[in-house]
Amino acid sequence: MGFLASAGLHVLLDAQQNAAGQTRLRVVATGAALRSITLTALDEVLTVHPTLSDATGR
Repeated sequence: MGFLASAGLHVLLDAQQNAAGQTRLRVVATGAALRSITLTALDEVLTVHPTLSDATGR
């Protein structure tokens, strides 16, 4: 993903807030998408990983 706008950030935040009980939301982001997440401090709320294998532990 080359860009993550405010609507996408909102969707991620909603998903995190709606995740129930044992559901663990993990976000894979690099580049501009990661920059959007960190600039808005959502990296303090979301679990962000640089690769899918890091996120899944596989």
